[in-house]
Amino acid sequence: MSFPSRRMIASFFVGWAVLTSLYHVGTAWLGTPVALFQRPMHLTLMFVLLFYVFRRKAAEDGPLVVSDVLWMAGTLIVGVFTLTRTDVFLQRIPYMTPLTTGDWLACGALLLIVLEAARRTTGLALPIVCLVFLGYAVFGSWMPPGLQHRGIDFATLVELLYMSTDGFWGVSIAASATFIVMFSVFAAFLMNSGVGAFFNDLAISMTARTRGGPAKTAVVASYFMGMISGASTTNVVTTGAFTIPMMKRAGYSPAFAGAVEAASSTGSQLMPPIMGVAAFLMVQFTGISYFDIVVHAIVPGVLYYFSIFMIVHFRACRIEVASEGWQPENPESPWQIIRRRGHLALPIFVMLTLLLNGYTAQKTALYGTLSVLALSWVKRETRMGWREIMDALEQATRWVLPVAAACAAAGIIVGMVQITGLSVKISNVVLTLSSGYLSLTLVLTMIVAIVLGMGMPTSGAYIIMATLLAPALINMGVPVIAAHMFIFYFACLSAITPPVALASYAAAGIAGANPTTTSLQAFRCAMAAYIVPFMFVYEPALLMIGTPAQIVLTLVTAVVGIVALAGSAEGYFFSPANTIWQRCALFAAGLLMIRPGPLTDLIGLGLLLGTYFSARFVESQKPPGLSKGAAVPNQTANQKD
Repeated sequence: MSFPSRRMIASFFVGWAVLTSLYHVGTAWLGTPVALFQRPMHLTLMFVLLFYVFRRKAAEDGPLVVSDVLWMAGTLIVGVFTLTRTDVFLQRIPYMTPLTTGDWLACGALLLIVLEAARRTTGLALPIVCLVFLGYAVFGSWMPPGLQHRGIDFATLVELLYMSTDGFWGVSIAASATFIVMFSVFAAFLMNSGVGAFFNDLAISMTARTRGGPAKTAVVASYFMGMISGASTTNVVTTGAFTIPMMKRAGYSPAFAGAVEAASSTGSQLMPPIMGVAAFLMVQFTGISYFDIVVHAIVPGVLYYFSIFMIVHFRACRIEVASEGWQPENPESPWQIIRRRGHLALPIFVMLTLLLNGYTAQKTALYGTLSVLALSWVKRETRMGWREIMDALEQATRWVLPVAAACAAAGIIVGMVQITGLSVKISNVVLTLSSGYLSLTLVLTMIVAIVLGMGMPTSGAYIIMATLLAPALINMGVPVIAAHMFIFYFACLSAITPPVALASYAAAGIAGANPTTTSLQAFRCAMAAYIVPFMFVYEPALLMIGTPAQIVLTLVTAVVGIVALAGSAEGYFFSPANTIWQRCALFAAGLLMIRPGPLTDLIGLGLLLGTYFSARFVESQKPPGLSKGAAVPNQTANQKD
């Protein structure tokens, strides 16, 4: 008896991935089954493939080992058992109908499967956090005062985790099984239709003739690609492969080149119209429609990318980066590129139109996917054939695997928080530590969000924070959307925040730079992103909440403040402004201009003008040969950076 070859096994799992995507497309088209069928089916389909893709010897493209087969078999057995008991789950009386031996065994096995899946895809941090919360639920009576509860028995844990929609089958896996998987299908079809190459070429053509063009190309291209991937590290690897070498050829230091790409890629999760996975989870936790979340995110997202753009511009002015020698010899104009391949981007506008007309996110992604397929046939050279369609369906499933694992594991945490009342207890602890001051509460929330995000994906960090600390902010009078956006921002920014900054490390590897230096530079590039969330908590106009006049005035002053912060970071404000007092004045002006209020705006504007005129005066006193900061040659300046 001969065993299947490695090629046959690989082909089988390619087919499994394609069928998994097709199943979710079918449920989006025909209607989603009941939660206690749809969510177990989603988890089973995803996890069987997960233990193949993330097998123990996957790095060497090695064979399946016995443990991989056992995990897959266990997942399939538990999944089939659970799916055949859907009617029982729906008809039983929770916490009253006795549990069967099969329920106990299935829950225990599923707990191990979820923890192992999370470990393989995200590392040890998330499984450890899950175990800590489980321990807290069981041993609650031993906890210190303020966190103490009577303790949860094992039968109740099985009821909660396995028999209801509060644990494994809760809101987080619901988002993965509906919104997230369908938007992954949409993104995969976009990518395979050639829209990625279109966006790259468009970004180059838009920035080719500008000062510091290659870095600006990285910013624009990362935004475009982020609409497709929605994941910072994936975006870094995809766009960084061509933008980072371009930046280095133009004269930017390797660390700065990597930092720009990492910061720009991280912003893709924050910037509409297609945001990261956590934005879909926000729909579940807040009850706010995806379209409204996109509207609220517009201004903060624009400010984020504008801040990086200005830092790149001021850096190019300060070190006089070459504007020639890196771009194509005869680059096409943006209009030429749009005229030739612009139809590939039309599905994004189709999606926005559908959202605007009240379609659900799931239906929007479905119709958006169909529009990608249809529009690809407008021109012969962009048509998607069967090979491209199969590749897109397979790729979509693979993209969701880590997210599904994180969502399933996060369901454990959410369930434990709900049954123990931990969110109320944590809110009380935070209020005590901050003495009731909102500013201190925001700082504590920021620190916890960044620390959690260092060891797990954005989705996992957001779910935990939304469950634990969002209620504390809301109880202090922060609007629901502002509280969740605040948490969302800092969960995303953990990807570039030292000491553990996965997006920065990925960019450093491509750039050949020191990872720590790159992450510090990325932190500086995204400086405004660490300030803006505090501002929209105090002034919801930054979230498009308020009258048109309030929104416009707040946006204008915030833009001026962003320019000041960029000048402070780079020591250049339309002229060299690199003395300590000038940079401090610019920093203070930036904070005051972003902070809403007529008094703060006037003081900030005064500091800004004072710094600008002083810098211009100092510049005018220099000998002609040293004007505009040209005293330091390009390469020397880069070595200092």
